[in-house]
Amino acid sequence: MFINSGSSTPTFVFPGDAVSRLLPGQGDFTCCTLGHCVNGREIACDKPKIHSVLSALIDSKLERLLATGKLLEYRYLTATRAHFLQGLSDAPAEADTRSTDDMTVEKLKKRLKWTDGDAKVGASSGWNLLKYAAIAGEVGAVRALLRGVASMSSLQKRQYIDAPLSQEGAKPLLHLHVPVRCTTLILTACFGKLHHLEEVLSLLLDAGADPHAAEGAYGMSAFISAAAFGRLESVKFFFERYPSAVRLEQPARGVGLTPLLYAAFFAPSPSQGPVVRLLLEHGADATYIASTGRTALLCSALNDQCD
Repeated sequence: MFINSGSSTPTFVFPGDAVSRLLPGQGDFTCCTLGHCVNGREIACDKPKIHSVLSALIDSKLERLLATGKLLEYRYLTATRAHFLQGLSDAPAEADTRSTDDMTVEKLKKRLKWTDGDAKVGASSGWNLLKYAAIAGEVGAVRALLRGVASMSSLQKRQYIDAPLSQEGAKPLLHLHVPVRCTTLILTACFGKLHHLEEVLSLLLDAGADPHAAEGAYGMSAFISAAAFGRLESVKFFFERYPSAVRLEQPARGVGLTPLLYAAFFAPSPSQGPVVRLLLEHGADATYIASTGRTALLCSALNDQCD
């Protein structure tokens, strides 16, 4: 990570580090390693403290984004807040059982500072309300918004549900590894709130989301992206619930890596081993050689993964 000055925005050599490899909740905590006991005395876990500090930092960042008119970045951080806090709290947020699906949509609009004019902008940029609802894990809002597309033609419905990001929609978030043509399914599989993740992915796929649609930077589908970012929950979901979305030996465009090679090369330490083992258990070819000469073993070595 580079910081040019005290007022500059930190820049990462690899943007994925900021959103997957360096999440505080995925680090090794001494208190947890010691079983929260030192010399026979019980000690408190540090994770709730880090959760409190990081929450305050996110709140401060959101305020700054609003004050400087960076509404897209504000909305994205609002939707992905749970992703950056994952691993720091075991208790999921209590479900709002009193709100109807339509009420959930209105609450989401309020959180995102969403106006009627944003729907038209979202249609061209790819940042429609459904994308934010899916990433944020707002199941009721996702259901309500998907019911609203029932009268659309098949093409219009697919365009609304997939909503691939335009150049305009992706550019402000490239530093957070959000590439051009990234779909709602891809972003949800990689960064969606873990609580209700399976339910949201099912709703999108049942409504017609294209599991093979690929983002524009590396040609990665939702399944490959989930493997690359070490999203074990999403990889398991595709194997168990939507095996037709899994193409183990089809390399993505660009560098030509398979899901196994992507997981071996990019996935962060805590989840890399489990994701790689899951792919191998389902028949991924460990001897595959990419066009660049890389194998799963070489990718693991480059990723400093001894396991």
